[in-house]
Amino acid sequence: MVLPSGSRVEEYVMASERRSIDQRLEQARAKLHQLEAQAATRKKKTADRQKIIVGATVINAMEADAELKGRVIALLNQYVTRPLDRAAVAQWLSRT
Repeated sequence: MVLPSGSRVEEYVMASERRSIDQRLEQARAKLHQLEAQAATRKKKTADRQKIIVGATVINAMEADAELKGRVIALLNQYVTRPLDRAAVAQWLSRT
């Protein structure tokens, strides 16, 4: 490989270093993106698990507490508006 002479050598070295730095920066950005995606996935899994636990607890409590059952059914009727979602909780909407 033939290197340029004089100031061209400095320019060549600087350009090479710049490419190396740009490459490392891009790798660091990709790693950051990957870590952010993993953190978001963990956060969503935790939130989903919390919802499942709270939901199961409320459903179980509804069996023993008629007042709670009535309040939950009222909330379901008020906030669950999408037909697909209403179908998923239809067994609770039909109970009084």
